[in-house]
Amino acid sequence: MSAIAEGMRVSRQQLAGQTLIEFALVALPFLLLTFGIIEGGRLLFTYHEVNSAAREGVRYMVAHGALHPDPDEQLGPGDEDAVIEYVLDRTAGLDPADLTVSPAWNDGGNAPGQVVSIQVSYQFEPVIGMIFGIDPIELEATSEMRIHY
Repeated sequence: MSAIAEGMRVSRQQLAGQTLIEFALVALPFLLLTFGIIEGGRLLFTYHEVNSAAREGVRYMVAHGALHPDPDEQLGPGDEDAVIEYVLDRTAGLDPADLTVSPAWNDGGNAPGQVVSIQVSYQFEPVIGMIFGIDPIELEATSEMRIHY
């Protein structure tokens, strides 16, 4: 063999080093993309749960107005704790300590035709926030309906 051909031979150690560098260049973007998709999915799930909690809470308030057949089940101003408990029982996968529920009887009563609303907020803690020191993201949802019965 000529000297040039021998100089072009690549040792196994050099190939292993090249493979390691190529893996590092490909793995980092792949892992960032994968974990970004997972975090995005968690964020969307949490946002959906917050919206659903607001909708369920205001529906509960509307369904238990002044004309509800059971007087013990009627809700009005001052019954915020019952609505909050109902909403907390209907949320899945959320930490109740980070969930804030604020029901309101906008027109001051629970008679048909009056408007009720609820605001739900949640402090979403991204997993990468623990690593990079990112602050929690506040997710909010408001729902409003008119009492029909």
